[in-house]
Amino acid sequence: MRFSRAASVSLLLLACGFPLKAQKPETHFPTDDKIKLVLTQTARAISQYKPLLDMEEKMLGKEGADAVAKDRDLVKSIEVAIAGFGKEPKHLMVRSALPSSSG
Repeated sequence: MRFSRAASVSLLLLACGFPLKAQKPETHFPTDDKIKLVLTQTARAISQYKPLLDMEEKMLGKEGADAVAKDRDLVKSIEVAIAGFGKEPKHLMVRSALPSSSG
């Protein structure tokens, strides 16, 4: 009877201690290939979006010029980011790896 009680307590302690160790957060960053895939998909989406901006500009004329101009600026910014991260994909992860400074 003592053995089974000691075994039960040991198993209980082991079962309670195991999840505590498993709860430590592990950081997994995407590989360069996965980052490049997302950048390629983004570039493809942007290339499909540009003709839509031209179409919108033709349809709305002067009324939609401001909206189209803002969208074109956004597209240029995204293209710059794609070009930069395409050269060094790991730079995409630098900001998210830094501890946040709240205070």
